[in-house]
Amino acid sequence: ELAVLLAWLKVTAQVHQVHHWTASGDPFYGDHLLFDRLYSGVTENVDAVAEKMVGVGCSDLADPTMLMKHMKAIQDGVYQMRPGLPQPGDLATRSIEMEKTVIDVLDMCKASLSSKNLLTTGVDNMLADLADSHEGNVYLLKQRLGGV
Repeated sequence: ELAVLLAWLKVTAQVHQVHHWTASGDPFYGDHLLFDRLYSGVTENVDAVAEKMVGVGCSDLADPTMLMKHMKAIQDGVYQMRPGLPQPGDLATRSIEMEKTVIDVLDMCKASLSSKNLLTTGVDNMLADLADSHEGNVYLLKQRLGGV
């Protein structure tokens, strides 16, 4: 579960970083800063999950080949671009969908670990902190999209 969560977070951070690089149009500077903030925060989440995963004895799950395989499957499944240059709101819409999905993945991860009696207090706390962080990201992106 934590390896899949790690892959989702890495893909989400990568999406926000690309949006940071490619933001353009009228709200360019605000979008540029917003996506930088999102990317930086999610990158910290990646590190926290990877360190917790290794710390609870799952270092074999940090295998780069498996991580890249998971990331590729996620990217292929969720990150579809329409042809042409993105419109200013397209990037925020894509980012908010990634963030909402991460929240769903967090819920599934917690439920799965709990059902297997593998949910430690520390992992539970980390998942709650991550949910709080990503709910905050959804709020910021909703503000950018006009309260969608």
